[in-house]
Amino acid sequence: MLIVKQKIKLFFFSNSKKFISFVIMSRLKNLLRNKYFLVLLLASVWIVFFDNYNLRAQLKMTQRIEQLEHDKLHYQEKIEALDFERDQLFSNPEELERFAREHYFMKKRGEEVFIIGE
Repeated sequence: MLIVKQKIKLFFFSNSKKFISFVIMSRLKNLLRNKYFLVLLLASVWIVFFDNYNLRAQLKMTQRIEQLEHDKLHYQEKIEALDFERDQLFSNPEELERFAREHYFMKKRGEEVFIIGE
């Protein structure tokens, strides 16, 4: 009996790659026979690949959220700049007159306005 065990050990240690693959395959077979593992595996595959909110959809939604947050910051900065400009226009009559002349081509009586296109 001792000689047989030594031969088995010698065989497995001399072919360690075969031994490792044998152990892995035997554990894999045991896992695949386990019904709880199979249900978990099927549920995971379903969620990752086939569900409405699968992995690809989650990544797309994350990118879309980042883009929308970037746009939100951009528009908030624009709103702040426009609020500042509005406050300047309503507090200073000369500034209001300049704005009206530049944007709406208004003029005083007796003036002529020449518009030069760029």
